[in-house]
Amino acid sequence: EIEQIMGARTIKYLYKNKWINKNNRYRSNTINHLREDKGKSNFDYQALKDYIAASSPVHLIDGWTFLGRAVDCLMRGDSDSTRHLAYYAELRAAMSILASEGIGIFSNIHIVIKSKGQLAVIDKRPTHKFIWPCLEYWSTLKNASSLISSVIEPFDIDLSEWLEAANLATSGDALAQTWLKQWGLDLKRMSQDHFARNEASYRPTQFRETSLLKVEEIINFINDFWRLFEPGNNGSFPIIDRYLLRLGLEKTFKGRGLDNRKKEKVFEHMLSQIFVDPDQRRQILEFLLRKIQRDDPLPIKEASKQDEIEHERHHLQVISRAALLLRIATGSVRLLFKRGNIDVNCLATWTKRFGENRALWNCGSNIENVLDLWTDVKELLDSIVEWISNVSSQDLKAWRLHNSQMPAILTLGGCELISLWGLVG
Repeated sequence: EIEQIMGARTIKYLYKNKWINKNNRYRSNTINHLREDKGKSNFDYQALKDYIAASSPVHLIDGWTFLGRAVDCLMRGDSDSTRHLAYYAELRAAMSILASEGIGIFSNIHIVIKSKGQLAVIDKRPTHKFIWPCLEYWSTLKNASSLISSVIEPFDIDLSEWLEAANLATSGDALAQTWLKQWGLDLKRMSQDHFARNEASYRPTQFRETSLLKVEEIINFINDFWRLFEPGNNGSFPIIDRYLLRLGLEKTFKGRGLDNRKKEKVFEHMLSQIFVDPDQRRQILEFLLRKIQRDDPLPIKEASKQDEIEHERHHLQVISRAALLLRIATGSVRLLFKRGNIDVNCLATWTKRFGENRALWNCGSNIENVLDLWTDVKELLDSIVEWISNVSSQDLKAWRLHNSQMPAILTLGGCELISLWGLVG
């Protein structure tokens, strides 16, 4: 239903540089209109369908925006604001995924588009209490594992094909549940622990005594974060996907009690089913066995940790989980575009204006392909890492970083760029 709405209706508005009709009843003052219409049992069904369909990509963009502001705060040494904004990035990622499945999250009026296009109000709990139970339940459905297996494409091969080649196709459902529960951990905590939510959002931050990370630790994390999201063609992210492949296979093998020798044999068989080139098989095998690139990037490591809010690296863990959930949401929206036969070129005018408004590029710049901007990001990452290596630890303070590396800092806080790579790259 959602891809049909995208292909038949959303695309018409995109060519007009809009996401929904300007006269859509729910475009503004959404909750009040929904409450009024619910009281009268008189929803504008088509307007609601249009809204939910278009909200999936827009929630995604907003999620990456929140994550960008979290990175800004991280580079300022503000762990509390980092955590707060990263939580909302995680929340928007979940809302985007659920909207792509026809579920609209509206304060305490949550609506689902049924298979025959009918609408139903499904829950009355407020957003923060409803979003996790909804995502958790959805993670148990076949749609969840099908989505994750389709959007994760290590070495340009769907995750589902990798699992099938390793005779692990039946493990896809369990893996999807594990990942979604892990990457939505902060949504779970905030839905179940009212005290923790208040402590994180409303209590005076300076009353808490939290150790500060060193500037070098922060930059190392941000460096790993951006390099994970180096873009590929057609909205893909090949680097993060290959690490997720390795992580997923390791989790599955651990659950089955396979030792390293048996694991290597499974890998060899799996690769023989997928690749013809023996050199390519050998290189990927070494990666999967951790003979090369042994360590996972920091966001992959931090996402699996479950420390309490007082821990000095807790905010990095929230950023990491939000980023991974946004990876799934990004793939989900791109898949919606594909199934709705939406040509990403219809977003060209919107993309140009959005990039200028968010200072991703200068007004009037001729950006033919947003993927080309990765070169700029990579150069800034190389520059800031080299700069850190040449500054003594005594002088490596937040002010010195901002004073010396402002162009890099401005760019590396622009995570909206990642959303564009996924949507129109």
